[in-house]
Amino acid sequence: MRRWPAILLAFLLPLGALSACAGKQSWDNIMTGMVDTMYSALDYLQIGDPVQAPYVAQRSLTRGMINSLRACEHTLSAAKLDKEAQKYGLLRKKIDNDPAFLSNTGNLKYTLQQVDLAVAASDKVAASRKFDQSRAREHLCNGLFFASLALSNDVLAVKAFETILKKKTPDNAAYGGSDQARQQFVLYLAEQGMNYLPRHIESLGRMSSNISSYATDHDIVMPSEAEIRKAEDAEKAKIDKGDL
Repeated sequence: MRRWPAILLAFLLPLGALSACAGKQSWDNIMTGMVDTMYSALDYLQIGDPVQAPYVAQRSLTRGMINSLRACEHTLSAAKLDKEAQKYGLLRKKIDNDPAFLSNTGNLKYTLQQVDLAVAASDKVAASRKFDQSRAREHLCNGLFFASLALSNDVLAVKAFETILKKKTPDNAAYGGSDQARQQFVLYLAEQGMNYLPRHIESLGRMSSNISSYATDHDIVMPSEAEIRKAEDAEKAKIDKGDL
């Protein structure tokens, strides 16, 4: 059973920590922003266009994996775990440079597993706070920035996956005609995505919160909430248009 309330809390935690870290908003403003974000996330979960859902799902999941890996690269680099950071960087470039790579079910399953491992390793590092201070100043701002983008991508993917799974036999228009293979792949994508996203969002949220906490304690400047929201909106617009 999926635990969406806990996951939504994990999504909100880094936003609250971010605002506190920036020191530019009152507690009332922070809480208002968190509540607005929660309702926005709930809207994502409940509403979706059946025709566009397959396209939005695949694009959002792909962008979420790319941004998660970028976040992990920076987080691991901040802890001087360069070999691991390089490994996940190569996977990110593979996904980014070859859009067809994830259209294969085997590649998709392998990549989801690797991103899970990358986030688990980065989550562990962030929880232990074993960062090199000079590296942390160089990398953690980007680590939190890309983790926040990944969370936004993932919540959008959830919206699309829920729409797909509610309608097990969607209109052929959503899949480009009577392409049975495409229909089967999209349903497989939705099932794999919904198995993967709950723990992934929870881990990313926890990792982001720990990075924000470390940054606050060590006076490291983090991206502002406004900067992240602007980047999230730009990425969502590109996902909607397929301009990626």
